[in-house]
Amino acid sequence: MEIMQAGIRVPKNQLVEKVKELHFSEKIVKHLNGAIVTSGTVMEIINKGEYVLDIPPEILKGLKNGTYRFVSGKDGVYAQIADKKSGEFVKNLTLKNGTSVCSALGPAAIVVGVMLELKKIEDKLDDLNLKIDEVIKNFENDRYAGVVSAKEKYEQSVLIKDPQIKKQLLVNVLNDITTVKYQLLKQLEGKVISYRKNRMKFGDKEKSANDILQNILFINESFNIQVNCLSDLDEYVALNYSLNLHKKDLESILTREMALKLDEYFQKSTNPITEAIDDIHTLIHTISDMIEADPEYILSGYVTD
Repeated sequence: MEIMQAGIRVPKNQLVEKVKELHFSEKIVKHLNGAIVTSGTVMEIINKGEYVLDIPPEILKGLKNGTYRFVSGKDGVYAQIADKKSGEFVKNLTLKNGTSVCSALGPAAIVVGVMLELKKIEDKLDDLNLKIDEVIKNFENDRYAGVVSAKEKYEQSVLIKDPQIKKQLLVNVLNDITTVKYQLLKQLEGKVISYRKNRMKFGDKEKSANDILQNILFINESFNIQVNCLSDLDEYVALNYSLNLHKKDLESILTREMALKLDEYFQKSTNPITEAIDDIHTLIHTISDMIEADPEYILSGYVTD
């Protein structure tokens, strides 16, 4: 069977996307280790895949001591290095397609990986494109509407400049999405139990598999929002706790064997349910790597006597 429509496509706003681009840059800069990423480069990475930036040792030394600075290339394909005092051109650094970001970026490279995984999850929900009247037709879909609402509120927080208002909105969104996420997990548990216990016709099992996929995609998006909120609040210890808890909750409801069994009811052999579960596991592992790579920054807000 074909995957049913099960999401809302939110029109892209150029201004919103630009502010989000700067927001992502700021997140990465927090974890920089002797290198600089411009906002344009960030969106090249997020939208088109990972890039390798080769920084020669002498250039890296100049960047660290303030002798050199980055100047964004006009075409976004390379970064120019200039003398900070004279402004004279020194060297072009080429961005090359690759499987990983240059290790000179240190923990920042892993943050880029987190952004890529978050965007992958968000895009899958956007691509489902459900009509609004279908979202609000029953209690179950009220929960889905709650995810869409929280996503919109989170994007509003990105656009707000006042730090206190931004923080309060993030806390509110975090509270809302955490509640909705656990409602969706409980809902998923009920659907999986029903699938296991009930004898269904093939057509009914098709619908059941699609309902479970829809549920998982909204759980993924709710977790995506939760991760973004905790990250923006710099609450990485709480984020690490949430990662382990979410993985445990999800695995207790849906095993990989069950996911593969459900995937058999989709015509296209893409294993959409297994892939959705793998997306979350990849995100969790990537964030865990980020936390382990930059422990000083992660623990900087905790004062010990």
